[in-house]
Amino acid sequence: MPEFREAGRDEPLFADDAPARLHRVANGLPRALNTAAAAALIAAAAGGKDLIDDACAKKAVAGLTRD
Repeated sequence: MPEFREAGRDEPLFADDAPARLHRVANGLPRALNTAAAAALIAAAAGGKDLIDDACAKKAVAGLTRD
């Protein structure tokens, strides 16, 4: 995992399982992955979490794949 010390964070931002779910929904496309990660960040913030876990990734995927 990358270091976030420059941004004032010493702990990981993503749990181990969340990036894989986001990558799957993005089909490996960088722009889609960025959108999915941003949605997961918003889901974590809305839930008062400081770690993006699989539950946040699920909410992000649900929001991105709605018709």
